Amino acid sequence: MRHSSTNLRYTKILAVATLLAIANIIRLSLNPDNYFFYQSDNRLDWTHPTLGVTFICLIVTTEGLFAWLTLFGPVPKSNLARRLTGLILFAPWVMLSSMFVVHAPVHVLFHILWVWAIAICLLIGVIFSFVGTEKSNDAF
Repeated sequence: MRHSSTNLRYTKILAVATLLAIANIIRLSLNPDNYFFYQSDNRLDWTHPTLGVTFICLIVTTEGLFAWLTLFGPVPKSNLARRLTGLILFAPWVMLSSMFVVHAPVHVLFHILWVWAIAICLLIGVIFSFVGTEKSNDAF
């Protein structure tokens, strides 16, 4: 019983973190000062990139769902196998999304931080699962 209530608590924390990340991306995208312009006169012609921001918000939602499935999902039963597989599958996405840093708007940079935070959480989950597996093997 305690295990499921702990997972429920972590699920709520992950859901709130995902919603806060989306809200912060939207907030950062609304400020024209957060965009690179070659000339300051171009700032007057700025329009909000609604489609791009919506796409990034959908990606953040998908990443949050992936993190939940990897950290707390029901399949496979082994936490170590699930989390290690998730980390291996997520690593190329971390590298790909981190390539677009130069002149990126601040909301894109925040997305890169979000992706790295998820990767670190997955790595910590793998480490804790490995330590838990080692301790349970020592018990026998």
